[in-house]
Amino acid sequence: MEAVNNLRNKLSVSIISKITKIQGSYIYYNRKSTAKHRKSRIPENIINKVLDISGNRVTYGHRVIWAVLRNEGTKINIKMVRRIIKSRNLQLPYAKYKNRTNKRNLTKPSALNQLWETDIHYVSTNNGMYYLTAVKDCFSKRWISYNFSRTYTTKEYVKPVEEAYAIRYSDSNLCNLVLRTDNGTQYIAKSFKDNGRLLNIKHEYIKKQTPEDNGDIE
Repeated sequence: MEAVNNLRNKLSVSIISKITKIQGSYIYYNRKSTAKHRKSRIPENIINKVLDISGNRVTYGHRVIWAVLRNEGTKINIKMVRRIIKSRNLQLPYAKYKNRTNKRNLTKPSALNQLWETDIHYVSTNNGMYYLTAVKDCFSKRWISYNFSRTYTTKEYVKPVEEAYAIRYSDSNLCNLVLRTDNGTQYIAKSFKDNGRLLNIKHEYIKKQTPEDNGDIE
């Protein structure tokens, strides 16, 4: 194969195949595997910023890291952040959690305050990235509370749930309330779970890659 490698920069694959009696596909794919890696198009300072945030905030996925960079004024594509994270094997592991349900076992509300949904939405503004967290009643399809903030902490996601509970507690029985969320890091955090137990709210997770199961809030 050394002779083929010496000829590959001078002759086409089809001619080399005829001369050496070697299949063209073998020459082509071997040439790709032995070729030098192309220089990365991603600036070194961008890579360092992504790695610094990932190292300091080990629970941040590529979406949150991208939002932090945008808030700092760094223009970068979210796919580029994911590529950097993946190339360094820094992706967050997929964990299995209790209360994760199959689609057929999801709670179906028949009255108010039986099922709420909450989620986070990224809002890009001239002043950077903001985070909108809202709580919605799945039976009435009405918004109960929301929180609009520039910080990304579990406290910001607990706040609208507590406000919704205070609004509905005065005139309703919330003993059978279920709160449905996705599997975001803020919703699997211990402080968020502890708050749900304190309010006697059952926490229900949807399965991975099934946003339609959380469709009312999405």
